[in-house]
Order: sequence, then C-alpha cells, then structure tokens
Amino acid sequence: MLRSTSVSGHPLGTVAVSDERFKGSSTHSVAESAQTDDLKLINGVSPFAEQQLHAMGVLNFDQIASWDENTIQAVAAALGFAPEKIREEDWPEQARHLVKTRNKRV
Repeated sequence: MLRSTSVSGHPLGTVAVSDERFKGSSTHSVAESAQTDDLKLINGVSPFAEQQLHAMGVLNFDQIASWDENTIQAVAAALGFAPEKIREEDWPEQARHLVKTRNKRV
C-alpha cells in the first residue's frame, strides 16, 4: 500500500511514496495549482493512471511540466511504470504544450 508523504515545495505537493528524491526539487506546489486538468490528454496517461496521479496530488499540466528526472523516476515507481515510459512519451513536454494551449484559450 502506498503511503502519503507531504513534500513542501515539490511539484507533487503530497505524494503517495516515501522517497528522499522528492525533497526540494521544485518551487511549484499543489497549493499554487488549484486548477484540475484532464491529465488523460497526455499520451500515455490512462484513466487509472490519472486517478493515481490525483491521489498523489498531481492535478494539472503545470505540475507535470515541471517534473525533473528524479520526479519522473519516483512517479513511475509509484505508478508501477518503468521510468522509460514517462520519458519516451515525454509527459513533461506534452504537459508544457498543453499549458501553452490552455493559456491561449484563456
């Protein structure tokens, strides 16, 4: 079973794993990211993966866009994915593109 760990200043805010790699890798937090996006718009994010990401506190494209390599590895482990899946599908780049698209509509 996954355990929630609060991580101040991390793009995941509250994550479902206990891992030193989460500490201090970004200044973007869930509290700063009130908007919830349809994460399934990212190629490779299934409805189940979206539910798991939400449970970890990942709610929007801005959060995923800010992931670094350590975050990718930790999220992949929490989801039961190989990190290569997230890297090859380039979830952070897809998220950056979706942020730009979303911001143009606003």
